[in-house]
Amino acid sequence: IREGDARGRHTTTSRQLHLLVSGCTVLDTPGMREVQLTDAASGLGELFADLQELSTQCRFRDCMHESEPGCAIKSALAAGEIGEARLERWKKLVAEDAFNSESLSPRRARDRTFGRISKQPKKKGKK
Repeated sequence: IREGDARGRHTTTSRQLHLLVSGCTVLDTPGMREVQLTDAASGLGELFADLQELSTQCRFRDCMHESEPGCAIKSALAAGEIGEARLERWKKLVAEDAFNSESLSPRRARDRTFGRISKQPKKKGKK
């Protein structure tokens, strides 16, 4: 901790992978705030091949697998053919891959718009 501003600083200078007794691993990446998956579509296609195949059988191409009629994923879930936890992991990873694969320009524009909206004063409701 620095005395001047009471803030910490990085002390590691190289990447290192630590294996824990529990079997988990921790990746120490000094100076990096986050690690993102990019271009993971092919890996998702292999790992979740059954869900990918089912999604092609949905009634609508842009099915979000929530409440749309004719959703093959929801039908398989209701029939017990797929697990809900696995389905949620797949949906989360697909959404994360889409976000991370998005070009920087549209992402920055969306972030700017959100920033403007969040800075607007809130209107007080009638009492």
